[in-house]
Amino acid sequence: MGIKANIFNIQHFSVHDGPGVRTVVFFKGCSLHCRWCHNPESIHAAKEILLYPDRCIGCMACREVCPVGAQVFDETGHWIDRSRCIHCFKCCEECYADALVSVGEWRDTDSILKEILENKGYFDQSEGGVTFSGGECMLQPDALTELLKGCQAAGVHTAVDTAGNVPWESFEQVLPYTDLFLYDIKAMDSEVHKACTGVENGRILENFTRLADRDANIFVRYPYIPGMNDDQVEKIAEFLHRWQQIEAELLPYHKLGNSKYRALEAQNVFEGTVPLKDEVEMLKKKYAADENDLYMSTLKMGQIDEDEYFGRVLYDELVAILKNIKTEHRKDKTTSDGSMIDNLMKELEDAQKLEGSADEKKIRTALKAIGINYDKLTEDERKLIKKILYKTAMLKPGTLAGNRGKHRR
Repeated sequence: MGIKANIFNIQHFSVHDGPGVRTVVFFKGCSLHCRWCHNPESIHAAKEILLYPDRCIGCMACREVCPVGAQVFDETGHWIDRSRCIHCFKCCEECYADALVSVGEWRDTDSILKEILENKGYFDQSEGGVTFSGGECMLQPDALTELLKGCQAAGVHTAVDTAGNVPWESFEQVLPYTDLFLYDIKAMDSEVHKACTGVENGRILENFTRLADRDANIFVRYPYIPGMNDDQVEKIAEFLHRWQQIEAELLPYHKLGNSKYRALEAQNVFEGTVPLKDEVEMLKKKYAADENDLYMSTLKMGQIDEDEYFGRVLYDELVAILKNIKTEHRKDKTTSDGSMIDNLMKELEDAQKLEGSADEKKIRTALKAIGINYDKLTEDERKLIKKILYKTAMLKPGTLAGNRGKHRR
């Protein structure tokens, strides 16, 4: 039996957290409290309850099982009296509509590793791997090290996504088993950093310097938040200039995490300004070393509608999944040649017009069009594709027209 790890999600087939197709393990608990955090459920180590009122069907089963009367239904709708809640999570167990969702669980590292390695075929085909994120995964160095060791022993590329606010000893512990560090630098000025995250940045920059001086493979990510740290870009670029081998990307602020704050019924939610596309383009050009070696590259550019963004992400992920499934199934001649992307786009556009109840038929049609037999897929593959295509069908017409670029690494 392995070490216990406190996690809140394992996301399969991610294409935005390191090279290739990846599994991302999200650890719960963080040593920063970024005002713009798009995963607010990751900040606190304790298990939490998310409430999505729009999913609630009004059956009130949660109210029946709550021993302290914390589930409230009144003229304003469904809400939780969190001053009463004792976190027994009986409401979440009872809610089959997923309006109430528990976040956080302690899992054995052996079981996590087993789940990661189930996707090794996809990692090998796409030169992908596993990324450990959070929250702050480095706050659990023993569990993280166990997982990194197991992945490397199995030949899986490893990445650690960190904000660096941990003891240096934790870096020394994981360094031998980490192929890539995705390192967040949010500000150079300590006062600005504290205003943004609640802590100063001395240890973060010191850890980064020691890591970079050891020639660790690092990719820097700088969240660009107008009105908060938008005056830090030049200072960050100057700081990174010492290590010419290190690349960086600028991440413009977005509001995609706001629904999670509402689900946590959080107060004083940060309402930032999404930067304009021209502003981001200007910064990209200013801090680019040359056309092929960006000093500051751009992951997400401009003002992107939430549905449009998710449409692009879902399209990227579905294409990645199908490419790998098609490669795997070609081995037993269950697929045929053909233009996958063109056919897939047509089927996805048609899928947007369907109600959710018809999605399995559409999935079969879409897969058949690109030469994949639905009946030959594993249960996990069916679930993943059904989940993504179902969500895609719920988006507004036209949101799948664009395809966001892959991670440069």
